[in-house]
Amino acid sequence: MMTKEDYLNEYKTHKSMRDNVKRDNYRLQYHLMPPTGFLNDPNGLFIRKIILKASLKRSTKVIAISKDVKNSLIDYLRIPEDHISVIYNGIDTSRFTTNIQKDLHYPARLIYVGRLIKEKGVQLTLEALSNLPKELKWTFDVIGDGSYRKELEQQVNALELTDQVHFMGNCGNVPELLKEHDVFIHMPE
Repeated sequence: MMTKEDYLNEYKTHKSMRDNVKRDNYRLQYHLMPPTGFLNDPNGLFIRKIILKASLKRSTKVIAISKDVKNSLIDYLRIPEDHISVIYNGIDTSRFTTNIQKDLHYPARLIYVGRLIKEKGVQLTLEALSNLPKELKWTFDVIGDGSYRKELEQQVNALELTDQVHFMGNCGNVPELLKEHDVFIHMPE
């Protein structure tokens, strides 16, 4: 969780950025929905709103990465709908091939790929996996990194899953890793 000092430093950095950009060519790309990550920290949400609203006043257009993000900007920050464009992040799907005919591994190989933040729900996956019958054999590779990694590693230890769960950090060979696994798991909160 960010400290008050972290928020103030972020605000100063953002303010400096805002002050050095001309209004007619500034666009803000927004990825997170405002309450995400700040539900338990009302000060964080308040400071984020101040930073975002100040930035948005100088922007000519706001780019959201999904309709949900666009709706959150309208609902939480009161940004006019005609001020927001939705541009989806593109993925070259040709890099990701599947072989449905392949034999499954034993033990089953499970994988998660993404940022390690609470909102991604990896802790829910770990909890669910800890409830599987002991006779089921599986491994779970966690690809990615983030501010929540330490808590997840502690949870793995507490649930006694250290033999099955492996934190691999950021990897550049995600398509190959996905091919080597049987199941991709993503359970956001």
